[in-house]
Amino acid sequence: MTSRYEVKMDGVSLAAQDSSICVLDIQPGAVSPQYRTSRAANRHGARVDDLYVEKSVVKVLFEIHKYSIADRMEVCQKVQKWARKGILTTNDRAGQRLHAVCESFPAANAKSWTAPLEVAFAGYFPPFWEDDTETTVTVSSGQSTSKNIPGNAPETLVSAVVTAGAALDSMTLTVNGKSLVLSGISVSTGGVVTVGYDGYGDLFVRNGNTSILNKVTAASADDLRVPCGTDNVPFAFASSAAATCVYKLRGCWY
Repeated sequence: MTSRYEVKMDGVSLAAQDSSICVLDIQPGAVSPQYRTSRAANRHGARVDDLYVEKSVVKVLFEIHKYSIADRMEVCQKVQKWARKGILTTNDRAGQRLHAVCESFPAANAKSWTAPLEVAFAGYFPPFWEDDTETTVTVSSGQSTSKNIPGNAPETLVSAVVTAGAALDSMTLTVNGKSLVLSGISVSTGGVVTVGYDGYGDLFVRNGNTSILNKVTAASADDLRVPCGTDNVPFAFASSAAATCVYKLRGCWY
């Protein structure tokens, strides 16, 4: 049915599950940051030592315009399957997406067939909406540049793809003053090193398909990250021979 609201999971519309579905509303939940504080000695107030955001949430209200209780349940079960998990997009957040899981599945009431139904989603990693399109920064070996970072959330992780113009045995990736140093590597001319994160935010480093995470030096940063909504964030790259590094990130949003 026609609605001003559009909700998609992995590119598939909620309304497309059945012609009887009418999306009524998209209701984002307030993000609730948690702070770890410590008391300031001999003073009132406290120091904020840490900021933690667990998740972003959004609810979607919809109706199923079916009088038959059996038909209504069948459509509801289609929506339950559609809602399980994936990349959620809504038309009130153009150009943004949420890695979502369903936290509350809709339940069809047999008696109140006109009553709105609700499906609730949460994004845990990242715990923010993020840009659909990556922001990229290209830096050649021995060079540096700066980039304005989109978003209004605290930070976002930075991945990278390094293409070797000649054989490499070391490289240093530096973002916002923090460096990831790889030493004792063996990358052939034309080889590609990928720095990224799995679905839990754990760092991986690969030479082609082979992990070289053990080549990250102990003094390196745990990961590469930048504050969102910040201008002129510095990016630099160095390597033992000619190479090009393409940094990639997605601005994150409350």
